[in-house]
Amino acid sequence: RPRLPPPTPLPATPNPRSVGAHVTAVAAAGFRRCGVVGGGAWCWGSNYFGKLGNNSKLASSVPVQVQGLDSGVQAIACGGYPNATPSSGHTCALTNGSIRCWGSNYKGQLADGTHTAALVPNPPIQFP
Repeated sequence: RPRLPPPTPLPATPNPRSVGAHVTAVAAAGFRRCGVVGGGAWCWGSNYFGKLGNNSKLASSVPVQVQGLDSGVQAIACGGYPNATPSSGHTCALTNGSIRCWGSNYKGQLADGTHTAALVPNPPIQFP
């Protein structure tokens, strides 16, 4: 019977792509995915309208850190329009009791009083 090569050891310092890197939440919509890793928000995939939150519109096949959300993230959600193109979509994170959103804002889903897309998380949503 053939012998399998020895397994490759995991790095001593975990990174977001390694198995067991303290992932506490994951979300998916359309052509993008996001996760909470070690308290920070990371996203990858399609990036139309900046829905990865890294101040870019370029897609990424590896996780990228969401700008300004490197700690305190408790949950993350990816939204989009049913049966829409991959260009639609936004992302929101629950951070220290506040909600911060970024990405497409076509219907005002970022709750910032505009219809302008955001390439990075907006300031926390203000509730009346």
